[in-house]
Amino acid sequence: MMQRSGPWSGYWALEPADVFELWNLIGQIGFRPGYIGKVLWRGLPSDSFEVKSSIIRQLESEQIVVSEDEVAHRERQYLENARRWGIGITEYGRVPDLHLLSMLQHHGVPTRLIDVSYNPMTALWFACSDPRYLDEPGVLVSMTVSDSKIFWTTDLPHGQASSIGIVEQAQLRAALQYSEDHKQAVLVEPRVRDARMTVQEGLFLTSSVPSAPSDGPVQGFPAGPDMPVYVDALKLDPQDVDYPNTGPTGVQVMGIVLTPEVKSQMSLYLSRNFNRSTRTMYPDMSGYAAAVQSGQLTFGPAEPEPIPEGTCFPAQWLANFS
Repeated sequence: MMQRSGPWSGYWALEPADVFELWNLIGQIGFRPGYIGKVLWRGLPSDSFEVKSSIIRQLESEQIVVSEDEVAHRERQYLENARRWGIGITEYGRVPDLHLLSMLQHHGVPTRLIDVSYNPMTALWFACSDPRYLDEPGVLVSMTVSDSKIFWTTDLPHGQASSIGIVEQAQLRAALQYSEDHKQAVLVEPRVRDARMTVQEGLFLTSSVPSAPSDGPVQGFPAGPDMPVYVDALKLDPQDVDYPNTGPTGVQVMGIVLTPEVKSQMSLYLSRNFNRSTRTMYPDMSGYAAAVQSGQLTFGPAEPEPIPEGTCFPAQWLANFS
């Protein structure tokens, strides 16, 4: 158990001494308990950050008590205003709410969706690369979830439309109803992926907001019941580990705290050996524009072309510059 302050302390996190211990932890989390569910990853550039959706952060900033009713109300306002704005309307009709939510999340509108990746290298890059937090510890967050149904953003659940009435709301309501009934977070996969989602191997984790808040650094999700057992298991020799099953409910969360030194070392490995950079993680126009605006790309004045030695100029041409 870590003797440190902040949200990632106690049995919520482990702190590897170097990149080799980090690699060992990633392997244990990914391979040993992975057969009982899915392991998802998220990178936090600062250990002062928690895992919570942007819509929950917004409600908290407005001093509104977070509940499923409040989240759903704010979410509905965003969706209805987006449709009035003309967003989510194509030549084939109106996209479902769940797909529209993923679009809004992609462009920075607060939603209940949490961006996660199947690939720990992608999450590590997000934890290590933000220039504003290079001198602070970061966190590689692993979330092991039960092997539950994946909700695709553009699918219509069978038997739902007639009971719900509004077809475009059916998939979102079905996902949240499943989450509430099973006390379980659900996975949301975009049916249509752009270049950014593809290279980041991204998807979303979301949930109906539990009635009781979590006491840890992950908010808005049902927590798994065996966190102390899960973390203690990671400290043992892999051959001696009996990992707790996530069971039918909950999310098993582990934060791997990355010191500034480990972040610096890992950044080099990620760039040189795993092809992780701003260009590869944001291979689109908005990614390029953000890199230009943030000063990540350098530009300078035009350099005069050198005049080859021995070049002769007409006297009249030289007189113009005398």
